[in-house]
Amino acid sequence: MAAFITALHVVGWFTLVAIVAPEHHSLGTKSFGIGIGVTACTLGMRHAFDADHVAAIDNTTRKLMEEGRRPLSVGFWFSLGGASLGTAVLATVAASRTASLLTDHKSQVDALTSGFRLAYALSAAFVVVLLLVAAFALRTPRSADPEGAERAPSDATAALG
Repeated sequence: MAAFITALHVVGWFTLVAIVAPEHHSLGTKSFGIGIGVTACTLGMRHAFDADHVAAIDNTTRKLMEEGRRPLSVGFWFSLGGASLGTAVLATVAASRTASLLTDHKSQVDALTSGFRLAYALSAAFVVVLLLVAAFALRTPRSADPEGAERAPSDATAALG
């Protein structure tokens, strides 16, 4: 896992330094360069330690341990899912920009705006799917333990009433 994460960082920084930065890409008066990459990486690492992310990983880890399974890679898969969604959003924005440049019917700003709207819709749809899965999981009745004792509700179940 560590090698995969390291490889992703090497590929990302190589792409930024060797491909993106030398091209001096800009949108209006704003330029995309190394500074934007450092800022994005720093904010991304800070975002990874948000309380809701840590709680989700902790709850999943505890659930797997209750079931007698080894939760060795919960954080890895959680971060990979988030990164995949981010990549899908960026790909949507890039595709909208490329389409506008090919058709030449819209300005770059209009194309990026429509791309961002589509990307936000993708993100919102993903969150709604997660919400529906969570609602279904909370409505599913819990089975009794083998000894016949009911399981104590999780913190999330207790908070929802």
